Amino acid sequence: MESSIPDEVYRYWPTGEKVYKGSDKTIVRYIFYEIEFTDFELEKLEEFKKYLKLQGILSIPLSSEELIRTLIGCKFNYKKSFDAMNAAIVWRRETLPNSYDSLYPKVLSLLNSGAIYIHGRDHRYRPLIILNAGNLDLEKYSSEDYGNLICFLLEYTVKNLMVPGHVENWIIITDLNKQSLHRLPMNELKSIIKILQDNFRCRMIVNYIVNSPRTLKFIWTVLKGFIEHHTVEKIRILQESIPLEMKTHFALHQYEIKYGGTAPNATQFWPPILPPEPFEAEHEVKGAHLSKNNSIAIEEREKNEDIFFSCARNSLESFYSFTENPDNVYRGTIYSDAIGHEERQSKKFMPSSINTDPGVDREDSISQTKYEKQNSVSSYMMINDFPSGDFEPRKKKCCERCTAF
Repeated sequence: MESSIPDEVYRYWPTGEKVYKGSDKTIVRYIFYEIEFTDFELEKLEEFKKYLKLQGILSIPLSSEELIRTLIGCKFNYKKSFDAMNAAIVWRRETLPNSYDSLYPKVLSLLNSGAIYIHGRDHRYRPLIILNAGNLDLEKYSSEDYGNLICFLLEYTVKNLMVPGHVENWIIITDLNKQSLHRLPMNELKSIIKILQDNFRCRMIVNYIVNSPRTLKFIWTVLKGFIEHHTVEKIRILQESIPLEMKTHFALHQYEIKYGGTAPNATQFWPPILPPEPFEAEHEVKGAHLSKNNSIAIEEREKNEDIFFSCARNSLESFYSFTENPDNVYRGTIYSDAIGHEERQSKKFMPSSINTDPGVDREDSISQTKYEKQNSVSSYMMINDFPSGDFEPRKKKCCERCTAF
């Protein structure tokens, strides 16, 4: 099987501000798996679990990592987090009951349209997703169609191009094609943004909005003074087509000429365009950020396919009697990016020790016992608690050119 994940990914462990920024309620987290959470996050997690029990949820439907993701996205407001969790579960049940396979028939005709596609990785292996507003055909397709397309591609990215604890984020280019503000497909763009915000929280590192109209640039200049700093940091609105900043965290051959790279401008957009190494930017030393002790055998990397599984119950209500009706709990289990408990315990997916302190090598700084203490906090629904046949991920090519399997 040809892997869509570079070997280097398994030797890369994010540190410092590539794991999280800020503190307490202002924390912005990028990595949620195979790390230690802050004391504040763990405290709020336990409080939220108590809140959920008061709402009648006898068994929590998300992993601890995904609960913290939801809490951060909702600024640790328990009511908003509860509503967001319920909405996400219902959305996933309705939209992605079998992960991206559910949407493939609906998006087949759009995958090569160039409206939304995947092209390359940055210096820390984060996939680049391009949304080209100029390729939205609103006479032929609806906002729902394009919503399905972005869901398919994001879910595909999470399942096939990321590894928990190593790569959990993406970069976005939104190309507005120099259209005037009143001609932009605002409803469709708002729909896509809402899907990103509500169902793929804490995934985006930066959104380069290029070829934007002058009016939008002016409006953003005024508005950003009233927007939270971490949100402003994630948005770049440019009138030009080339975000110069990309050169600081991309190898030029990883992205297209029209955006300042050296890769040919794409004419075929599916499967994802994933140029080979190197991934380092021009100023970086090749491999300097990688662990010298490769604790994960490369020949076992394909086992990562089983890290992610996404299912959803009909709603949170179906969890209310979870422990009272065990015979009915096996189908449509959870919405999360849960890692199998037995895989974690066997430490196949992490080195002997990790650290999130800025400037300190995670590989050498924290003892394994501290990891084990942290690991015990996670409230996973164990994979071996469910009949394996019900939740075996579907492993098939989605098209003749697919390289995922």
